[in-house]
Amino acid sequence: MRKKIFEKARYFIETKKIKKLSETDNSISFEVGKSKHVQLKYRNNELLCLCSCSAGSFLKPCSHILSVLIYMIQQNENEK
Repeated sequence: MRKKIFEKARYFIETKKIKKLSETDNSISFEVGKSKHVQLKYRNNELLCLCSCSAGSFLKPCSHILSVLIYMIQQNENEK
């Protein structure tokens, strides 16, 4: 199960199917694939990762959230 999550996350990153939709002071929204929306919220010193897929909507890890986190890390490294 975990291996499948990482494989799907790698697919989204390699095919560049991650698109930033909006960014505010406390949240960032992304579109992953064709129809999944991921939102990262920073609230009360916690990072909340929400996804529109069935697993992510219950705050469980999913490949969409994982791919967005990896995407953000790569973008941060490219800015340095």
